[in-house]
Amino acid sequence: MINILLGVISLWLLLFQLAYPYIFSLFGTRPDFLLIIIIFLSLYSRLERTFFWAVLLGGFKDLTSLDIFAINIFSYSLISLIMANFSLRFNFRDRISMLFIFVFSVSFLTSVFAVSLHMLFSHVNYGFTSAIKIIFLQGLLTACWAMLIIPILKKCALRLFISQS
Repeated sequence: MINILLGVISLWLLLFQLAYPYIFSLFGTRPDFLLIIIIFLSLYSRLERTFFWAVLLGGFKDLTSLDIFAINIFSYSLISLIMANFSLRFNFRDRISMLFIFVFSVSFLTSVFAVSLHMLFSHVNYGFTSAIKIIFLQGLLTACWAMLIIPILKKCALRLFISQS
């Protein structure tokens, strides 16, 4: 049941991210809603489920975007494995400020990785200030949206688990 619900939410957010990019964009950058789902699953689910959804959502994003193929599969999978280790050491679930900083950091590093690969393989030269603006703004937008989406997903998950027991 939970996988069906996660599939519906993930598909909805993927379509939302692709269909309305200009509503959520700030200077040409937009938040990564699928990364928010991976971070949420890393905090509140088992590693096997999180890794499965990281590969699946990364594949969907790779197929629907103009990114280098498998960049999102690799980065989402790596994030799910790293989050499994960090969520045990730090208490991200209860401290919203730590969660904001962590989501920003993860999104920032993911953007650095993606922009670096784009510059390396596609020979696109963003310029230093443009690259920093893209990387910083995407991290900031993703972190701000995560503060709205993660509590909603948490409440939905709690209701689902309560109604099943």
